[in-house]
Amino acid sequence: MTFCTACASPIATTSQSCPSCGALHATAVALPESRLPGDAPITRSILIRLLYLAPVLLLFAIAGGLVQRHAAQEQFLASAYASAQDAARAGDIVAAREGFRAVIGYRDAAERAREIEARLEPLEAGYLDGLQAIERGDYATAVELLAPVAEQAPALRDTVTRLEDARSLLAAEL
Repeated sequence: MTFCTACASPIATTSQSCPSCGALHATAVALPESRLPGDAPITRSILIRLLYLAPVLLLFAIAGGLVQRHAAQEQFLASAYASAQDAARAGDIVAAREGFRAVIGYRDAAERAREIEARLEPLEAGYLDGLQAIERGDYATAVELLAPVAEQAPALRDTVTRLEDARSLLAAEL
């Protein structure tokens, strides 16, 4: 049985108007099976189970993201290390030093960087001595000091340019 929305009198489900006040009503519509009050505890139970499952799914998603990030970082480090090795094999010790410095903590990068630093130390000293010779006007000594540096480590600072300057100043002096 339904009731009139205007006067609250009981009306028959087949009637379209209230017998007491005459207000028009839409025909009654049957509720779907899932909306019946008896199914509410079952729906609530499923919802609670899903709510318990949500944090677990969130944890799995976070863990998956962290694993993916770690794998990407390992791949980057391996690639950078390989580039530094290639530079060392090609004789570009300045690029190799920078490459190994960028991945210190990966494999033996720190040790390799120290080895290259030891190889570059006398070349950097020769470079600085060559610059001092240019400043003193001793261009022959500057060429003598900068030539081996330019040969072994042409990418070290501006060695090649300074060597060319020293050679041109020496030629102008003669």
